[in-house]
Amino acid sequence: MKQTTGSAVRTRAVAKRPPMAVMAKGDGHARADGPGFEPSREGRIHEAAYALYEARGCVHGHDVDDWLAAEAAVAREASGAIAGCSALDH
Repeated sequence: MKQTTGSAVRTRAVAKRPPMAVMAKGDGHARADGPGFEPSREGRIHEAAYALYEARGCVHGHDVDDWLAAEAAVAREASGAIAGCSALDH
């Protein structure tokens, strides 16, 4: 009888992954657009920070300043909405 040496090669089934959520072009975040959709606080900050970046002529190096200014603007907007008026409308 012939003996085999070495290890047996084993194969295993790999489960397929479910398809990923559809991503919005360029921002890396899944979108749920439609009636009644309200973006998250972080999403609003992201959009406001990007608007500041664009308003400055897309000059790099001020990302932290833009993010902090956007956070402050979103916080003012939220506190204004609670009080019944938006601070960004003034």
